[in-house]
Amino acid sequence: MNGLMKNGISFLLCMLLVSFSSLGSHTTAVKNGNWSSPSTWSAGVMPSEADTTIIPEGIIVDVDCNLTYTEGFALLVKGTLNLVGNHHLVLHYSSHLILSPLGLIKGEAANASLYIGTTIVYRPDIYYYPYLDGPVACTLNGCNEKVIRMGVQLNSFQASFERADRVVLLQWETLSETNSHSFTVERSKNGRDFSVVGSVSAAGSAQIRNKYAFKDQAPVSGTSYYRLKQTDLDGRATIFKMVQVYNPMVALEVQSMTSGENGGGYRVSVNPSLPVSFALYNHRGRLIEEQMHSPETEVLEVLLPNNLAPGVYFVRIQQGEQLVQKKVYLME
Repeated sequence: MNGLMKNGISFLLCMLLVSFSSLGSHTTAVKNGNWSSPSTWSAGVMPSEADTTIIPEGIIVDVDCNLTYTEGFALLVKGTLNLVGNHHLVLHYSSHLILSPLGLIKGEAANASLYIGTTIVYRPDIYYYPYLDGPVACTLNGCNEKVIRMGVQLNSFQASFERADRVVLLQWETLSETNSHSFTVERSKNGRDFSVVGSVSAAGSAQIRNKYAFKDQAPVSGTSYYRLKQTDLDGRATIFKMVQVYNPMVALEVQSMTSGENGGGYRVSVNPSLPVSFALYNHRGRLIEEQMHSPETEVLEVLLPNNLAPGVYFVRIQQGEQLVQKKVYLME
């Protein structure tokens, strides 16, 4: 059976169920389920013309087909009304919709919509992306006392390493914002444990594109992960999908000094893509030994020469523009 035929049958079934349900009663959703499924509702039939329909707190009802009611209809949403796909729910122009403080209407696609008469009460690509929450009352004349949740439509978020400044540049763009307070940039080394690296004030409410940027001035070496947390004016927050970036500029750092038969050496954090030079000087500044290394990992072990006489020495380790110098005391 092709998709067009299935859609047609689904539409016809929904219309028949609306037409032949009992008229003018109270219908309450008793479990999570589809609007078109009789078992979802207390009366064993889906809501009909002139009904007062209630979706209790904690219940999710999916509008799984296109529905049109041609008589006055009262809909009280204390739980969640979910418009599946691009389906719409059209109520008669004399209808009323009330969302309690915990009530929520959301859609899975941009064209999912809820109408009262010809008035669009909810549609993600026009109003209240991605959902509308209570308390709010809606009629043919629109909605009043609206409280908007999750008022940001994020278009893009990307991270790039800027070699010249040795920073990670985070850039993102929103298509629209409503009651948006701020964006928080978070960073992780493993993609699981995140910490805050900075924040940027949001536009508040704007139905135009807005571009943002933030620089992490002290990025970690190697691969790291960044994510955005957006916070509304009422304090509610949303975390968006993380992005990955690689920082090849590993900080040159002596981790520890090792010991061994010949006086030991140093364990050094390095960038595996660049050569490392090692030089040893005596207390008078005379060069004792020089070594060149081509590291294969981010940790390099550098050994001191054999049979050094006791005394004071200076170690100089350089990689690219980074330089580390250490004083060494060798005892008898």
